[in-house]
Amino acid sequence: MTGVEALVCLKASDGMIHGFSEAAALIADLEEWMIDEVCRQAKKWHDNGIPLTISVNLSSRHFDSEPFMSAFENSIKKLRLPSGLLEAEVAEAVLMKASPYTKRRLTLLQKLGVPICLDHFGSGGGSLHTLFDLPISKIKIDKSIIKGVHSGSKSEQIAGAIISFARHLSLDIAAEGVETAEQAEFLTANGCDVFQRNDSRLLSAEEAEKLIYDQSMHASSIQM
Repeated sequence: MTGVEALVCLKASDGMIHGFSEAAALIADLEEWMIDEVCRQAKKWHDNGIPLTISVNLSSRHFDSEPFMSAFENSIKKLRLPSGLLEAEVAEAVLMKASPYTKRRLTLLQKLGVPICLDHFGSGGGSLHTLFDLPISKIKIDKSIIKGVHSGSKSEQIAGAIISFARHLSLDIAAEGVETAEQAEFLTANGCDVFQRNDSRLLSAEEAEKLIYDQSMHASSIQM
């Protein structure tokens, strides 16, 4: 386990949000709070020797929001967050429509030590030009391709080709939706050894720490 993805889950309650403006204001405040909490958690894990990268999903709305991007930058600088503890995941569809303004934002994040991951790669509508024009450090193969990976399948050929050119471009590579040993074996053999499972069970920060601890203990027992 090398990383986690940050998610915010709202529990159902008796309270209701009335009107679009109230909902939009709540979401904006929540997102700024979330990014600060993510930075604090990343710093805590780093200081405690827990080697986990936290991925944060960013949309075009985030790049257009000056308060959000300022909050992101301020949290990183305030906590003196080392490079590589956070990762910004941006969907392929968002980057296809990236404006010069968005590109500058991406470059800023990269300079702050936050690598950019091109999410859902191969899901449709993408362009290889994106990989040259934007500061991308990593691509994540979409689960729709991984799902079809089996002996001799077209999806297997496509996945192999994506891994190959990503390596030639010195990009990190990951795959989402890996659920079978056959898929994992194929990806590993072709040079992709970072997988994201689609686990329906969400973990708190404390539960993630316990999982890391249990895995390290299991690995230690095997080596003994």
